[in-house]
Amino acid sequence: MCGFMQERAALLAAGGGKASPLGPALLFFGCRSPGEDFIYRDTLEAYLASGVLTGLHTAFSRDGPSKVYVQDLIQQQAQEVWRLLDAGAYVYVCGDARRMAPDVRRAFMAVARDAGGRSEASAQNWMGSLLEAGRYLEDVWAG
Repeated sequence: MCGFMQERAALLAAGGGKASPLGPALLFFGCRSPGEDFIYRDTLEAYLASGVLTGLHTAFSRDGPSKVYVQDLIQQQAQEVWRLLDAGAYVYVCGDARRMAPDVRRAFMAVARDAGGRSEASAQNWMGSLLEAGRYLEDVWAG
């Protein structure tokens, strides 16, 4: 993910102040607490300020009265997420394979249902087509 954002930063810098050659990029980043494990915070915020990222949504699962996860934020941003997916966006998921990845996949299917107006079966088929087309990629590990 860091390499992907570094490439976007290089492309933006190569534009020399012209209109951005980059499409929009949303990042949903989750960790337990911003004070403990929000790695790359300064870098991510700089990417947002420079236009490398067009949205940075942070989920902190142990920082407050209720747990907030990436999948919660994806669903909160359903309209924007659906607009990008409907326009051909790619999804990159990094993290825990056992709990996080399946929950995030379900969140994207909920976006297809809620914002995309799809039935449950159609949302499942849509997810399958994203996977088959290589537009939904996971870099996950056993946690």
